Amino acid sequence: AVSMPVYYAVVLYVALYGIKIYSGKASLTPLDIFQKVLTIFLVFMCLNWYSLPNAIYTVLLDVMESTRNVIVGGVNTDNFLDAIWNQCSQLAKALMSVGLGSIFIGLMGLLIYLMMSFVTMIAMMNIVASKMMLAIAMVLLPLLVACLLWANTRQFFMNWVSKMLNAVLMYILTFTMLKFGFQFANGYLQQATLAGDGIDLAAITFSQIVFLVPVFGVLAMFLLKVKEWSASLSGGVAVQGLSPVTNYARSFLKFKR
Repeated sequence: AVSMPVYYAVVLYVALYGIKIYSGKASLTPLDIFQKVLTIFLVFMCLNWYSLPNAIYTVLLDVMESTRNVIVGGVNTDNFLDAIWNQCSQLAKALMSVGLGSIFIGLMGLLIYLMMSFVTMIAMMNIVASKMMLAIAMVLLPLLVACLLWANTRQFFMNWVSKMLNAVLMYILTFTMLKFGFQFANGYLQQATLAGDGIDLAAITFSQIVFLVPVFGVLAMFLLKVKEWSASLSGGVAVQGLSPVTNYARSFLKFKR
């Protein structure tokens, strides 16, 4: 659908560049010609989904999954979330099964269950949103890659790069928060689970529970901030990562001229 408009944009780009050369407003050095040909080649390569866009999408998915494997120790995403859910729900059910003998313990179990449900829901929303954001952004690549032809529209392509990095960082940061949050509380969670089988309910009330509730609260706040942090990081990486290349290219062109 976008092949013909992009094709006409490339023809217009070449025609305008030829007019600038003819009028003396643009140079005709081998490096300039190579730069223009490379830009046009990249634009046409991105028009076919099964060539360059598919390779970029595959590489970004591999980066996301390989980083997740390093963070969670090679555990599958579903198994990782299930292990966290089962461990916390076991503690919550043990506390809520005490009955009316200790209302405070039952309320603490219900609170842990609700907070764990909220944390899991936010994590799953972040994971799904990052995958959807990456897929939608890749669909727009054939259209936005044509923005590389002109300096005035090049910022649209930079915004696309920022969105791609935003999706990748959002996925990675979500698993980072989950891993370190539950690793921080893992010792207390295991002790509370063992105590929930009937060893020491008083110890649960005043030590493990009092510690686990604020940990889950802080983890939920961090997960809610993941989208904002990934957007800030992706914008900085896109600008700071490409600016040295741009500055080097400008200095090199100035030197050649």
